[in-house]
Amino acid sequence: MVCDGLFGRTNRTLNCPGLGNILVSPVTHLLTTYNSRIEAKERLMATTQEVEHNYEAFRKLLPGLAKTHPGQCALLRRGELVEVFPTSRDARWTGRERFPDGEFSIQPIKEKDLDLGWFSHVQS
Repeated sequence: MVCDGLFGRTNRTLNCPGLGNILVSPVTHLLTTYNSRIEAKERLMATTQEVEHNYEAFRKLLPGLAKTHPGQCALLRRGELVEVFPTSRDARWTGRERFPDGEFSIQPIKEKDLDLGWFSHVQS
């Protein structure tokens, strides 16, 4: 299929689950793509906020955790400690099992806190 630019003559056919094939004009397709990108950006911003919220909570818990669970990994969600694990692999596996939306963080428990940023394993 060839599209003649933004206001082209050619319609696109989209396969929508439950609705079948739908003819969409190039302008409608462009707006749908734009809205999808906006939604993706909003999800990324929410994920970033989740990471920051979890990290702040972790920093407050770190002095106690460093004494009771040194060298282990903390699993956090919504600013609360979910559980402590011996390895980051165990924490990540449990996080994926319990929270299919991928919104959780993993932090290593060390005397000096470590901000891993995006590597805090919040999944999207």
